Amino acid sequence: MGSKDLSAGKQQCMTDKRRQAAEFIKSVTGQDVPYSNDLNFRQALRDGTILCKVLGKLLHGKQYQVRALHGYCPAIVPRLS
Repeated sequence: MGSKDLSAGKQQCMTDKRRQAAEFIKSVTGQDVPYSNDLNFRQALRDGTILCKVLGKLLHGKQYQVRALHGYCPAIVPRLS
């Protein structure tokens, strides 16, 4: 098996993992997440909005929001009514 075969196998494995994560997110939130390539997948998840929706559904319907801390690093906190 050559290095190209290993690389193709690794890429397929990563695509499968992104697909599984996207299917889980859709099953929880109903929201589609692109998974065909890593860049689109990461961009869809970057701002934390989808993660907040997943947390809200999994944690008994509580609402969560993203607050930027230190520029790039978000913090996910309960939304205060």
